[in-house]
Amino acid sequence: MIETRLHGQPHEIIERAVLFRSFLEYCIYPATADIRNSNKNQHNRHRHRHRRRRRDRDRDDGSSSGVCSDAILADKLRQVDQLHVGITDPWLLKLIRALLMWNPDDRISAADALQHAYFTQPYRCDVCAEEYPTRGEWEYHIKHIHNIKQMYTRQIQATTTKSDGIDTT
Repeated sequence: MIETRLHGQPHEIIERAVLFRSFLEYCIYPATADIRNSNKNQHNRHRHRHRRRRRDRDRDDGSSSGVCSDAILADKLRQVDQLHVGITDPWLLKLIRALLMWNPDDRISAADALQHAYFTQPYRCDVCAEEYPTRGEWEYHIKHIHNIKQMYTRQIQATTTKSDGIDTT
């Protein structure tokens, strides 16, 4: 199909188009936010890396919004598997998706990949029992979710303690 549409184009352009099409088939493409924010500095992209990974990982609805879900990728891999088994381990699927991120800043590092839940065990939050594939995502969750909750809890307890010491009679 690509070859017929690009008939007469140089061979290099056809090769790039075929490669890009295969990337799309396996969910390797820039996120819409990455395209819109491509001129922003690298610091801002790095700062939101864990948040974007988490958001993209949680979008598992199979929608056509430009985000590929674990289920979609698993189905594509099952189709090319000669035994039609595909990948049954959810942590392996998450590792593959982390390795195939379009933006190198969002891609998992080799060191983090070796410490991924697929090779070790999931990083479990003691507060809410959620599991995370990497230590970095787990630390981000603890720092930004539960530290905020703890701050509010302390404020509520402090307010309750002050009001308990006031004589209302």
